[in-house]
Amino acid sequence: MYPQGKKDLLQAIELDPDHQLTINHLGIMSQHVDADYQAAAVWYRRAAATGYAASQSNLAMLFKEGLGVKRDFSKAFSLYEMSAAEGYVMA
Repeated sequence: MYPQGKKDLLQAIELDPDHQLTINHLGIMSQHVDADYQAAAVWYRRAAATGYAASQSNLAMLFKEGLGVKRDFSKAFSLYEMSAAEGYVMA
């Protein structure tokens, strides 16, 4: 089931390269299924740059834990703040 889900998300991103939810879900799959934290960071950064609060929070967690990126508490805090400012309660 996972390979088809990832294939579907990659096809969806071809149709709409800026779809924030799809980009975030590709990050989630990279992080939680593939354990590829560097790929997750790439996807999260892409959506976070557009102001997508869930991706900002997800990327903050990677910075906080040093997963796929160099640990940076200041960057994590800044991303959590941006996410919270958007009303994302998980931040």
